[in-house]
Amino acid sequence: MRTVYLAVHERLKQKWAVKEISMEYCENYEMISRKLIVEADILKRLDHPGLPKIVDIIEKKDAIWMVMEFIEGKTLKEILNERGRIEEKEILIWGKQLCEVLSYLHSKKPSIIYRDLKPENIILELESTEKDVLFAEMVENIVTTHPSVNRSEALAALTERENKMNTCIKSGIAVPHASCTSVTYPVVSIGISRGGIDYEVEGGAAPDSKESLVHLVIMILFEQGNTERHLHILAECAHILQTPAFYQTALTAGSASEIIEKLRRIEEV
Repeated sequence: MRTVYLAVHERLKQKWAVKEISMEYCENYEMISRKLIVEADILKRLDHPGLPKIVDIIEKKDAIWMVMEFIEGKTLKEILNERGRIEEKEILIWGKQLCEVLSYLHSKKPSIIYRDLKPENIILELESTEKDVLFAEMVENIVTTHPSVNRSEALAALTERENKMNTCIKSGIAVPHASCTSVTYPVVSIGISRGGIDYEVEGGAAPDSKESLVHLVIMILFEQGNTERHLHILAECAHILQTPAFYQTALTAGSASEIIEKLRRIEEV
């Protein structure tokens, strides 16, 4: 459960909105707290008068607080309850303001792929050499950091999607992906195999030939019912993988942090 407080700085007399998530009152604390951090990561990169600014994030063992700019005013629901009816002229003004905010957001290039990517979700030395074992290894990695994900469902969904079309998108790179009911927001795992994985690439290549081996795998599990966002994330992923330097960085990286930093730099270009 999320609770939002109105806080006042005692010395400056300035008002702040404080969003709290407490383990004591939240059944899915880990998942929801991660989503709050993702939300803060999005907002701190934005600068628009129609969006609240993030002041601070405070994390404790059993609670997390996001301190943000307090915007004076009433919610649309409160205004409707008071008036019962809103004039068309006023609605058009608000609609224009909302469109300006949406236009600003759509002009950005959010780091959707790595936004919730943690170093723990990057496997620098995959043990797998075959596709089915690879899926099991990477799903296990996702479940370790996202316990709410159903392991069996994820594997079944990935296998079903793969049977429809091989997800090796270019030489040496694969992006297996699927939707699951146990996933509430996209989760990502990246795997590196310097020796290569037999990805059963069609086209007549011998199983052990370079053409059939994959070295970089980006696995994405989506929530169900949001096709537009799924396509957008896959497009962002394709943009990243079209950067030759990222592929080389991933294969030679000495740490997960190197890979995450490279993703950040690509987004800023």
